[in-house]
Parts: sequence; C-alpha cells; structure tokens
Amino acid sequence: MGFRYFHGGIVSASTIPAGWYAEPGSIGRERYWNGSAWTSDARLVQQGDLSTGSAREETTVGATSRSKWRSRRLAIGVVVALLFVAISGFAIWTQVRLANTQTALNGKTAEAAQLRTDLLNTQQQLTDSRNQLASSQSQLADAQSQLTNTESQLSDARDANGLWRVCVLDILQGSKDALEGVTTLNLSLVEQANSELEAAKAPCSAASAASQDGGQGLDL
Repeated sequence: MGFRYFHGGIVSASTIPAGWYAEPGSIGRERYWNGSAWTSDARLVQQGDLSTGSAREETTVGATSRSKWRSRRLAIGVVVALLFVAISGFAIWTQVRLANTQTALNGKTAEAAQLRTDLLNTQQQLTDSRNQLASSQSQLADAQSQLTNTESQLSDARDANGLWRVCVLDILQGSKDALEGVTTLNLSLVEQANSELEAAKAPCSAASAASQDGGQGLDL
C-alpha cells in the first residue's frame, strides 16, 4: 500500500500528508496514514462521513498532485531547456567541426591535386629520360657497329698489307736469285772467254818467238 489511487491517477505515498483516509479495498472504513505508511489504527465511518472524508482526501491529494505537477512541469521545462541548449550547442559545434573538416578536406584535396600534377610531371620527365636513354643506346649500338666495321676493314687492310709484303718479298727474293744466276753465268762466260783467248794467244806467241829466233840466226 505504498501508493493511493485518486481520480484515476497514481499518487506517491510520500506526497500524502498524515490523516484519516479511506482504507483501500474496503467500504465504510478508514485507516490512519502517518505520512509515510499506514498504521494499525482504523475506524468505521458513516456514509456521510465517508463522502466527506473522501472529498477531503481527494481535495488534499488534488492540491498536492497539482503542486507536484507544477514542480514536475518546471523540472521538465528546465530539462527541456537544458536539452535544447545542449542540442543547439552540439549542433553549432558540429557545424563548426564540419566546416573545419571541410576546410581541411579542401586543403588536402588541393594538396592531392598538386601531388597528382607533380607525379604526372615526374612521369613525363621519366618518359623523356627513358626515350633519351633509348636514343643514346641506339647511337651507342651504331657507334659499336661502326667500330666493328672499322676494325674489320683495318684487319682486312692488315691482311692485304701482309700479303702485299709477302708478294714484294717474294719478288725481291726471286729477283735476287735471278740476278745471282745471271752474275754467275756472266762470270762463267768471262772465264771461258779468257781461257779461249789465252788458248788463241798461245800459237801466236810461239810463232812470234820462233820469228824472233830466226831473225837472230840470220843476223849471225
């Protein structure tokens, strides 16, 4: 029995002042309420007293309920005002935070765009560098090919020069051998001619000597 029902509403026991009230669940009987709980004191009342007591009880409880309701309305109004202020403050804070976030996001977007532009420029430079490297490699390959051809031509020239030297040496050696043969032949012919000349001179010398001897005899 901690609560009493008046006019279809529930009233807390702590809001009811001490006094005689109709006992819940009985008719024509009152029980004393000490302000916090029912006591063991009870009494019977006549129909007229019951109506008077009930009216008095309803009047007292009604006044208490209205006072309590006003307090509750005031508390509810304060709570609603505080909630409104809190929600408004949170909304303002959220808008400020959202604006700051949007500003930061715009800054990050600008930085990302700049980084994207720098990346594209770097990629273009890298592509140009690769093209230059490919061109340099092609030129190097051409130079190496020319060098190989030059070395081949030089080797062929060396080989031709060596063959030419061999041919010249062969010609010189053959000329030398031919000259030596001619010289030897000439010496042989000269010696033979000298021998024949000496042989031809011998009779002439003998005849001359004989002539000289005959002339001396005649003189005698």
